[in-house]
Amino acid sequence: MLVLPVLEAAIYFSFAITLLISAAASTISLFWVAFAANFTPPFESGEILEASTLVLVYFIVGCLVWLLVHMLRDREEQLRQQLDDLEATRGRLIEEEKLAAIGRLASAVAHEIRNPVAIISSALETAASASFAPEEREEMSRIAGLEARRLEKLTSDFLSYARPGSAPFQHLDATALVGYIVAIVQPQALQKNLQIKVEMCDACRIYGNEGQLQQALLNLMRNAIEASPQSGSILIAVLKQSRQSLQIRIENAGPAIPLRVVHHIFEPFFTAKEGGTGLGLAIARSIVDRHHGELHLERNDTDHIVFTIRVPSIDGEDTVQTHTVREL
Repeated sequence: MLVLPVLEAAIYFSFAITLLISAAASTISLFWVAFAANFTPPFESGEILEASTLVLVYFIVGCLVWLLVHMLRDREEQLRQQLDDLEATRGRLIEEEKLAAIGRLASAVAHEIRNPVAIISSALETAASASFAPEEREEMSRIAGLEARRLEKLTSDFLSYARPGSAPFQHLDATALVGYIVAIVQPQALQKNLQIKVEMCDACRIYGNEGQLQQALLNLMRNAIEASPQSGSILIAVLKQSRQSLQIRIENAGPAIPLRVVHHIFEPFFTAKEGGTGLGLAIARSIVDRHHGELHLERNDTDHIVFTIRVPSIDGEDTVQTHTVREL
């Protein structure tokens, strides 16, 4: 029983107090041996050995436990200091990455804006010059107008990507949302003789902003149409993964996305498409992120390029997933 206060002193108090408690425990042990012998010397050798052993145990246990606890506390303090340093380093790295990202973004914006501005400036100078034929001046005016509209689209897309938006969320029918987007892109699909197959689930509802989700789906569908070969097909499916999760898959045929491009497709202003701004997928992912969902490239094989959106579902009822497929 006397070992317990020695251990507590070694764990919670200083080395001096540990020695003091060990001495007190040793005194009590010696007193007990003397009491057992009726305080009448000479004491038996067994009693002396027992008392000496107890005294030695108290001091050894107290010193060893205090040393181990002291070492653990030092290690804990070192670990805490290292964690603080690591957190500070992480904060600096994040700040540097933010500054680097801002620099890359500013450089990309300047590059994308400089080209149409230079073309507009040159075209307007040509259109205003009397040394060119009227047909050439008219053509230059038309080019200036086209570049101005391209510049307007670029700035609008950039604002859509950069501005988080504060549009209100509401309960939405995912099938109606997808059906509306399919109707919008149908004329563009008919120009390439594409079939759009739609696979729906029953009672699939989500919570979000209708306009933003329409924009995300529209960007993905337009990309699918542009990447599809002539007379191909596109499948858009709304699937209920669970009572809390909904999946929208868009699959198109065509060549696989090159591996050197895959890792950059969601970066703003990165594009491998002629005349693209490189903001379509970046805007779509930003919108999905605001809806606490995920957008990723699920499959990237020849004739099977699949982009998947996963968003939380607000439908808590068990529904039978009966899917219908219709060709448009």
